[in-house]
Amino acid sequence: MAVAFDVATAGETSAAGTTLSFNHTNNGGSDRFLLVCVFLRGGVSGAVSTVKYGGSDLTYMDWNNSGTTIRLEAWKLLTPATGTNAVDIVTADTWQIIAATALSYTGVDLNDPHTSPLDGAAANSNAVSTGPYTSATGQKVIDMAVQKRDNDADGFAGNAGAGQTVRNSGSATSSTQWMHWGVSEKDGAASVTMTWAPGQNNVWSTLMVGLKPSAGGIVKLGHGMIGRNWG
Repeated sequence: MAVAFDVATAGETSAAGTTLSFNHTNNGGSDRFLLVCVFLRGGVSGAVSTVKYGGSDLTYMDWNNSGTTIRLEAWKLLTPATGTNAVDIVTADTWQIIAATALSYTGVDLNDPHTSPLDGAAANSNAVSTGPYTSATGQKVIDMAVQKRDNDADGFAGNAGAGQTVRNSGSATSSTQWMHWGVSEKDGAASVTMTWAPGQNNVWSTLMVGLKPSAGGIVKLGHGMIGRNWG
């Protein structure tokens, strides 16, 4: 079964705080996987404490930052509830901006859903390249990037590299701080490199992860037993 994108939803704060909440809809399908990318801006070091979807706890995957200026984190949930539910994010410290993108996929191997994340960063650059990343045919590589900005110039949309499909991009401001972010995907291959080039020199943080395709919905139950996940 191929990994297939379902839908992406984003939210952002308009003032400093420790929480962000927005609604996201899973449309159904088998072997569902929810990825939540959290983007932070604001001169503190506190990580994300919890991410929930419809009251269910997500599992932390990885993080990357550029000092205390910007930070991003990736969180996951296997077999998320269908329908519309709230994404609730809580951070340990007060950030000037909290933004997030929730992405739903189907056809993901729930026993071994993803490869090890790869992070990258570029200080004071007008472009960033993450990779090469070891993936495989049939996987879907997700790339998330965040950049500190000194003004609210154009965002990431349209500035992703060749072969990348932008699933979400945005910008936010709070007081005198700005932040732009983007999430894109690319088909898996033996070696994958992802790029962003919005044109303003500033610091970046990026993460990449490859989602693995399911073998048709078979789920290990333990003691040599198997079962079929019907979604």
